[in-house]
Amino acid sequence: MKRTPGTFISNGREYVALSNVTHLTGLPAHTVTDAVSTGYVTVRQFSGCKVISLADVFRLLDYKEGAK
Repeated sequence: MKRTPGTFISNGREYVALSNVTHLTGLPAHTVTDAVSTGYVTVRQFSGCKVISLADVFRLLDYKEGAK
């Protein structure tokens, strides 16, 4: 993944800003919101920015692919 604004690395794990997840994945915003509200993905906060791990982004994509 190319380094872009809205991506962070902490302790060897890559994170994506929550506001960039829809642009990165092409998923609708309501899908990401549902995943956050149900606890399917874990939201963390770095320097005031809410982020989810890149592993959670892939997990969300795999989940949505299986639902189709």
